[in-house]
Amino acid sequence: SLSGGLTRPYRFTYHGGYLTATWHVTRWLDCYGGTEYKHTDLQDIASNHGWSWMAAVAVHPLPHWSLKAEFQYHDSSIGIQAADNPGGVADSWQALALKTTVDF
Repeated sequence: SLSGGLTRPYRFTYHGGYLTATWHVTRWLDCYGGTEYKHTDLQDIASNHGWSWMAAVAVHPLPHWSLKAEFQYHDSSIGIQAADNPGGVADSWQALALKTTVDF
């Protein structure tokens, strides 16, 4: 027996832009900031738009090691897959990431 669903091709158009800035304060401290705008058009479905911004601070305790704290604010669910979030996604959400990088 065959099982499966009906699929329909669709045309997807994605537009966006971003602006970022970095400030190298001292040998051991960097500051970052940025903003992004997104707009989608999907045939036969209403368009969607959103924006986000990000601020971060990176500390370099050693020449090849960095610690970074980054905060993001998103005003859209563009790019979030429903399958990854079956409970749904809020239109506005925030994220705080703590990162470390070691290079050699």
